[in-house]
Amino acid sequence: MRKRGVFLSVFIKYLFLTSLACVLVALFPGFTIITAIFWGVSIFFAGVHLKHSQLLPLLAANILLLYAIAGSSAFFQYLTVFGLALLVIGFLAASRKNYYDTMKWSLAAAILGTSFFLGVSFYSGALETEALYREYEVLVGESMQWYEEAGFMETWEAQGLSREELRENMLELAYTLSRHLPGLLYLEAIFLVFATMHIASWQAKRRKIFFLLKKPYIFEIMPWQFAWFVILALGLFLLGPEKQEILHYWGSNMLLISIPVLMYFGISALVFRIKPLEKNVKIVIGIFMVLLALGFPASILVIVCAIALFDSLLDYRKLRIYKGD
Repeated sequence: MRKRGVFLSVFIKYLFLTSLACVLVALFPGFTIITAIFWGVSIFFAGVHLKHSQLLPLLAANILLLYAIAGSSAFFQYLTVFGLALLVIGFLAASRKNYYDTMKWSLAAAILGTSFFLGVSFYSGALETEALYREYEVLVGESMQWYEEAGFMETWEAQGLSREELRENMLELAYTLSRHLPGLLYLEAIFLVFATMHIASWQAKRRKIFFLLKKPYIFEIMPWQFAWFVILALGLFLLGPEKQEILHYWGSNMLLISIPVLMYFGISALVFRIKPLEKNVKIVIGIFMVLLALGFPASILVIVCAIALFDSLLDYRKLRIYKGD
């Protein structure tokens, strides 16, 4: 009887937390990244404290609540782009899978779910580039009118920026965004999984839940398979829009996804090399890197990404040997 009472109190606690997160996701779409991470971490700890059979009705209640509040269109996007991945995190937590297995399968769920969403959206015409561009044209027109009423246009014209130039720049930005919407959606899904897992791992460590512990940051290495994904992306991108426009934009979308990942693992490899050095040398290198980043941000981006790429392919830190890969 006592065990049943404990189970009910735990179940009600996590039903409340996950349901609250669903309500926030549905009601505040502008803060989806924050609210979705809260939902994911809540689902993870629900999986830690509940069995699979107990977790299933909780997640079913979450899904029904999200559908009821968000509506069918927004619900479909939420569920496919990140919801499916968060459900996977919960079930793997209930199975006591380690950090890297959970990360791998939840990322796979996020990528498959986002691909399904994009496929359905493009097939239905909801994400057709020309249709999106026409919507952006309307938004640009409304923005120009607001700038004029607010008095910004006079200031910009005094600085030498004409209305036509401003309009052309805004439309060019809108066209670029419409071409890179798939990459942005994949990036959002990957970031949500990544952030959820990091916060869940940190909280698990504080609560002495050891199966989700991760290696120290400086010992993390990018999977070598992803390095070939980056190389393929570069190859497609370098074709240029003049020769193969579709393949070029595939490449640029793939690079959009790749750059944050490369930066993460590149900084890890860089810190690994700097950490054993003497304190004065570290300070000099740190100042040099900061100055380089401020003066030539593109250069530091290329350097760090290249370090990650070669580290992944060559494993010059010998991390895979220690793992036995």
